[in-house]
Amino acid sequence: MKRSQLSGGELLYTMAGTIGLATVFPKELAPANINQAIAKIELKDGINTDYLTAILNSSIVLEQAQQNLTVSSQPNINFDQLKPHIIPLPSPAEQ
Repeated sequence: MKRSQLSGGELLYTMAGTIGLATVFPKELAPANINQAIAKIELKDGINTDYLTAILNSSIVLEQAQQNLTVSSQPNINFDQLKPHIIPLPSPAEQ
């Protein structure tokens, strides 16, 4: 379960139930594991975790997530539905 392990500082995104909430996992709560309802997002170099968390929680991205839901007994979204989201990416200094 290596992919589900958290050591702190990871960007997490809810993908089932309550859709589209992002947070950074606090180091003081580590170690921990997540399940399939939560995505661990690994960032490329130069992307500020706090910036991306704020953008993912913005009304623009939340609206995009709501438009791409798969609804059955519990709403969910998957990575393929998440990929086309429009996320502004300014320079590291602006982030």
